[in-house]
Amino acid sequence: MKLGTIIIVLFVLALIAAGAFIFLASTGGSGEPQPYAEEVSLEQRSANAGVISALAAGGIDSAMADVSANQVYIAYDLPAGTDADIMQQFALGVAGSAAENSKNIVVLQYQDEKPKTAWTVSAADFDAFMRKQITAEQLDARIAKQNF
Repeated sequence: MKLGTIIIVLFVLALIAAGAFIFLASTGGSGEPQPYAEEVSLEQRSANAGVISALAAGGIDSAMADVSANQVYIAYDLPAGTDADIMQQFALGVAGSAAENSKNIVVLQYQDEKPKTAWTVSAADFDAFMRKQITAEQLDARIAKQNF
């Protein structure tokens, strides 16, 4: 290539690079970090952390919890070597203890990262069981159980 052609190519590349720099700098915003808009209240975060801690104390290390006015939702991976029904009952008890202002309790159990079973019960039914107004058999009959 001739020296003149090389200079023109380098000039065009420099213009493209400068244009890209200006474009990226202008779309990047003001450079000031924007505050994170927290959508979960401090009370909800505390309740979620309490549920996760209680599950971890019972041997469930891989879990997610969401405590809200509508429901307490727990999803967890069944620990290896544990009984699925016993762990589901334990998780239901943990969710029930956090459901003082919630309407429903939903516990989703995973095994090997695949959904295994989901239990749903009203918080009122769980509270009635805890107050010994209904038996364990009556509570079990009110739990909607879905196997996948």
